[in-house]
Amino acid sequence: MREVINGVGVIMPGDAAAMGVHGEDLAWVQRRLTPHPYATVTAPLHLPDGWNDGVEQVYIRCVTGQDHGPWADMSRVDESAGWRSFELHSGHDAMIDQPSKLVELLDEVCTTKQAV
Repeated sequence: MREVINGVGVIMPGDAAAMGVHGEDLAWVQRRLTPHPYATVTAPLHLPDGWNDGVEQVYIRCVTGQDHGPWADMSRVDESAGWRSFELHSGHDAMIDQPSKLVELLDEVCTTKQAV
């Protein structure tokens, strides 16, 4: 899946169906997928201390099926550190798969803010 295009290492797009896109949306999404720069998953990110002071940490996990897919263990959130976590029954592209439910959830996130 990794290739070099114009001297840049990229991850080539996969099958949108694997990300939970289905029905009429599948072909529409697949046509719009583009290579992703490989360095975005290999280059370290250095953030200064305090970069997120005063910013609430919220995680929305999109899940499909009973086992929540092959990445279930990668979606852990440290609630003891103040993170709020929500689940949305949707594929990875919730804005395409479940746009109304995503808007409802985002509204809930914004109206039930925790103090930071």
